Amino acid sequence: MTLHPGCEFPVFYPVPTWNGETTEIHVIRFFTDGVDLDEFADIFADLEEGKQQYVQAILGQLNERGIDITLEEVEAAGRRTGHSGRHKIADILLQKEYTENVDEAFERHIGNFSPFYILATSYIHFAPLDEVVRQIRASGGLNILEHPCGYAMDESEMETLISGFKAAAGSVAGMEVYYELYVRNPKRMAFLKKMAEKYELFACVASDRHRGGQLFASTDGLDLYEKMLRALCGENKTE
Repeated sequence: MTLHPGCEFPVFYPVPTWNGETTEIHVIRFFTDGVDLDEFADIFADLEEGKQQYVQAILGQLNERGIDITLEEVEAAGRRTGHSGRHKIADILLQKEYTENVDEAFERHIGNFSPFYILATSYIHFAPLDEVVRQIRASGGLNILEHPCGYAMDESEMETLISGFKAAAGSVAGMEVYYELYVRNPKRMAFLKKMAEKYELFACVASDRHRGGQLFASTDGLDLYEKMLRALCGENKTE
């Protein structure tokens, strides 16, 4: 097994049909020939202050709806990882029995498709998508566009995103096609496979795993990834 270091880059992307609004997009960069962190210092600079403001905005909205969670509780939950964000807020929602599970916390309260979603780009000043992708390309890295169905865009908007990503990424790049949240959705899978073929992007598999209870860690999850592998290989069984 060959292991390569990598990093998930959050970037901002102005959606052409959203009247000037931007959204957060995720791009994976594989450092196949090693990495010089100094090359990306500007991209990660000054993010922490915006992240804290974003967390406070989410907590303020929750408090207005009668859900009592404090910044101190979220920061304490993130002490082990050094990161406080939506997943830590979801953990507290579960601990305080405001929700039955973490997935419900995202669906009902803080997720991208919840009725109370707050755009991260309103508070966190990410670098723009094309700038980050070109920087990754210039440093010899491999760009992969993550979960394109996860940004509340319709198919036309997603294709515009994919097309622009490919133009910035160059000839060798990938796109996450097989993803746990929509691998069993035939319509989405057909669309993503079509886009990967049309724009000559490697069809990739990822877990986007943030906690132990997600499918990647379970028996059902392993079966799911074996099915993904079979689909990628075009075989009827996994060796």
